Amino acid sequence: MRAVQENSLQEIVRQEDGCLEYAYYAAVADAEKILLVEKWASEEQQQTHLRQLKQWKEQYIAETAVEKI
Repeated sequence: MRAVQENSLQEIVRQEDGCLEYAYYAAVADAEKILLVEKWASEEQQQTHLRQLKQWKEQYIAETAVEKI
């Protein structure tokens, strides 16, 4: 979480084309776990975002679970 904050990742992503919402929330019981809520104008724009951040996520994120709501 510290790396996300130090690198201003949240602000960088929020400026990407098609980003409607991008927010991190820390788990109360485990500060190493975060919930990421993101909303994109289109699936294509989200996929572009995911490709751009792949290397960064591989470095800092141990595992992810994706749910669409």
